[in-house]
Amino acid sequence: MKGEKFYRPEKYGYTGKIFEEDFVGSIKKSSDYQKALFELKEKTKKGDYVGYNDALELAKKFQPWDPANPNKNFARDLRIEIIDQLGLEREEDMDRVKFYTSVGSPLDVFHGVDAFLEYTDKEGKTHRVTFDLSMNPAKDEYKADLIVKELADPEHESEKYLEEIKETAKNAASLLPKEKK
Repeated sequence: MKGEKFYRPEKYGYTGKIFEEDFVGSIKKSSDYQKALFELKEKTKKGDYVGYNDALELAKKFQPWDPANPNKNFARDLRIEIIDQLGLEREEDMDRVKFYTSVGSPLDVFHGVDAFLEYTDKEGKTHRVTFDLSMNPAKDEYKADLIVKELADPEHESEKYLEEIKETAKNAASLLPKEKK
């Protein structure tokens, strides 16, 4: 990644899709994924449309990584910062926070969710924050809980990138319940 891509995307052909994949990856579209998607569409009889809960489960099933250890820097850094914001210190508590990509899946296409984070509290209840990554600075309507607009290149603007991670994590953590000590 070159820092300039984030500020002059038209010059380098850097699209929103590439931006999303760079920062949160994309669904693993194996033959098993294609089969599951086909079966889902057949089951619902709604043409190509896939409902929210089915789309969410499909995205969870076909992750390109362990959701407790995403391999994309942004996904991993955001997850870790949210863990810090929640005040989780023990390894088993941290493992209750999982980050998922949904880029290229029905959750993205039909429901505007590029990624989501799930946090399971001590009582076993799962809480979720959804993200929409967008390079469109004028975009002000979205379906996800939080929108993440252009990000600084972590290799060339690390301080700005870390500030953006902290701010995004703070916003996400504010939508999740705090752990009771």
